[in-house]
Amino acid sequence: MQTGVRWVYLNSSNKLPQFKSIANIEEIVKFVSKKRPVSNELIDQCPITNKDLIQRVNLIYKYLPPSENRKILFIGDDDLTSAVIGNTSLLDLSVVDIDKNILSTIKNCIKKKQINLINLNILDVIDGKISDSLSNKFDAFVTDPPYTEMGYKYFLTYGLRHIKMEGFAFVAVPYMNEEDWTDELLFKVEDFLIQNGFVIIEIIPGFAEYQHDDKVISTMLIAKKVTVSKPTKNNLRRAKTYTTGFEL
Repeated sequence: MQTGVRWVYLNSSNKLPQFKSIANIEEIVKFVSKKRPVSNELIDQCPITNKDLIQRVNLIYKYLPPSENRKILFIGDDDLTSAVIGNTSLLDLSVVDIDKNILSTIKNCIKKKQINLINLNILDVIDGKISDSLSNKFDAFVTDPPYTEMGYKYFLTYGLRHIKMEGFAFVAVPYMNEEDWTDELLFKVEDFLIQNGFVIIEIIPGFAEYQHDDKVISTMLIAKKVTVSKPTKNNLRRAKTYTTGFEL
């Protein structure tokens, strides 16, 4: 049975506010994208286009102004969103990623700010193989998980462990008009968040396009933590996470 209330504000225009008082985001995106390592498709790495990376940063700033000193957790970041935000805001950033090359690139891209970079496989944290090195509570988490149901549950579960009350979740979900499974996955993501004390406050369909030969597009879902969910036992089983079938 679902708990909480579903609040959805559908924004299909993709028109987002522009921030003229901060560093030139477009120039920072160009700089960062030139540093991006070759994508590892075995772990479903596929960065979004530069245009949509600019849009993603602006969307985050809509909810977390760049002049504020609040904490954001990135759960996987081959898009290098954290590197752009680290160069254009005062926000306090932590990045968890399985790929050391991604973390090294982020570190080399951010010149003016310290950033907490953690190399681990979150599956190992979720199933208890290793202890969680993060103890902070964050004002938001940002994630673009592998496009499998278990991939989303793993990544979201990790975010849920570290989000404050009134904190935001920014979640990219696949968007393909002619494939029903993407709608089903979106509904499952919504339900998972609602069951864990969130309300959905905005959904932007077709928000980002990826740098891939096949046209891959995602919706952006923004949710807010408004209630304390009842504690439940961790019943996530280790299962296929990546679309390639590769397992770590």
